[in-house]
Amino acid sequence: MYSIELTTGEAQLRADLESYRNFPVANWDSYEFFGLQEGDEYQKALREQTKQAFLQDEVRNPQIYYPKLANSSMALALEIAEERLIETKSKIDVGDAEPLRAGLASDIVAAKHLEIVLLQISQDMQDGTISAEDRTHASELFSLINDDVYGELEQDRFLGLWNGVLERAHDVTHDKAAPTLEREAAEYILEHTGETTGIAAKEPVRVDDEVIGALRSTLLEVNADILSCIPELDGRKITFDEFMQMFRDAHATRQTGWNVKVEPGKASVDTRQSEETTYIGSGRIMPNVEGSATVLLHENGVHVERRIRGDNTGDPLLAGVGLEGYLASEEGMATIFEQIYRGKQTIAGTHYYIALGLARGLDNSSLRDFRDVFEIDWRRRILEKFVEAEVVTDADVESCKSSAYTTCFRIFRGTPCDIPGMVYTKDQSYFMGNQKMWEIFTNISQLSPEEQKDEFEFLLAAKFDPTNPDHCKIVERSVEATTL
Repeated sequence: MYSIELTTGEAQLRADLESYRNFPVANWDSYEFFGLQEGDEYQKALREQTKQAFLQDEVRNPQIYYPKLANSSMALALEIAEERLIETKSKIDVGDAEPLRAGLASDIVAAKHLEIVLLQISQDMQDGTISAEDRTHASELFSLINDDVYGELEQDRFLGLWNGVLERAHDVTHDKAAPTLEREAAEYILEHTGETTGIAAKEPVRVDDEVIGALRSTLLEVNADILSCIPELDGRKITFDEFMQMFRDAHATRQTGWNVKVEPGKASVDTRQSEETTYIGSGRIMPNVEGSATVLLHENGVHVERRIRGDNTGDPLLAGVGLEGYLASEEGMATIFEQIYRGKQTIAGTHYYIALGLARGLDNSSLRDFRDVFEIDWRRRILEKFVEAEVVTDADVESCKSSAYTTCFRIFRGTPCDIPGMVYTKDQSYFMGNQKMWEIFTNISQLSPEEQKDEFEFLLAAKFDPTNPDHCKIVERSVEATTL
C-alpha cells in the first residue's frame, strides 16, 4: 500500500470512490448482458435457428434476443444505477481533491454511466417500443458512446489492414488461372467497397524474432510461479479436470482468493471481474502444454494479476477495474504474453477491426448493416483460404461463412443488426491494444534483464493504460511509494 496526502478533498474523493467500487455496477461489463442465460438450452437452440435462417438467406438480418436485458427487473436496475452514478460523479466534480486524481476519478464514473446508457439503448431497441425517430437518435448515441468508451476507430490503421485485401483482390481479377470461386469473391469485394487510393494508411506493427526472444526470459521469470501449476503432460493434451485444477492452483499460488467455475454451453475462458471468478466453458477444446501456458498467462498473468495488484495499492483509483480506458492496452498485453511464450508474433484482432471498419464505412464507402458486412467478410476469408491452399472445398466456404457470421454477431451485439454503422466496438481492443503495446514492448526488449523486469512489474501494477501519461503518473507514485 502507498500513502497519499490525506487532505479533506482527498478524504472525500476516497470515500466517494470506495462507495462507487462497492456498488455492484462498478464491476459490470456490458458484454455480459449480451450473452445467454447460463445453461439455457432453449435460447442456445433459438440462436442457432436464427443463424441458419440468416445463412440460408431467409432473412436479411438476424434478430438477436438478449435474455438478460429482457429481465423484468433490469430496466429498474439500470435506472437506479444511472441515478447513483450521476450522484457520485457530481460529488467528485465539486470536490477539491488534486485535479489529476479528481479528473481520473470522474472519468471512471462517467464511462460507467455511458455503459449503462448503452445498455438502456440496447434494451429499448430489443423491446421494440421505440419510435422511428427515437431509433435513429438512439443509434447515433450508441455510436458516440462506443467511440467515447472504447475509442474511435482509426481509418489509417484500418486501411493498413484493408489495402492488403484490395491488392489481393486486384491480383486475382487479373489472374486468368484463378479458380472461379476465388475470382467471384475478389470481384464482389471490389464492386462493393470504396476506392482508398491516396488515403493515408498505417501498416501494422510487425515484430521480429529477435525482439520476442529478448523478452522471453523475463516473461518466464515473472510468471514462473503460475507456470509451475501446469501438470506434466508428456505430449498429450490436458484433461478438463486438470485444466480446472491448473487455474485453482494458479489462484492459490498468488493467493488471489478467486473462484474457478464451469460455465455450461460455453467454449471460452472468462476472467469475470464482477464475480472475481474464472469461468471455464464446458465445451472448451482442451489444449496441449503450450496452449495451457498461454491461456494461463493471458488470464491470470495479466487480467487477474493487474486486478490483485491494483487492489493491494490501497488507492481506490487503482482498485477494482482500475482507471478508465485500460482495456485495450490490457488485452494487448495479454496477447503479447501469449506471443512471447510461443516465440512468434501474430497480428491480433484483425478480423474484428476489419469488420468494424467496414460497418463504419472506413473503406471510403457508406455505413453498412450486418448483412452487408457479412457478404464482404466471408469473401475476404475465401481469398485468405486460397493463399493457404490451392483447393477450397464447399466445407471451407461454409466455414468462412460461419466465421464471418460469428464476427458480425460479436460486433453487432446489443443492436438490432439492421441499422448501418451501429456496432459494439469493444472488440477493437484486441487489435489496437496489441499494436500499441508492441510499440512499448519493443522498447523494453532493448533493456537489460533487470530493467526489463522492472518494466514488466510496472505494467502489471494495476489496471491502467501505459500509453496515457496521466495514468502513468498515478501508477509511478504507487511504485515509488512501495519501494520506499
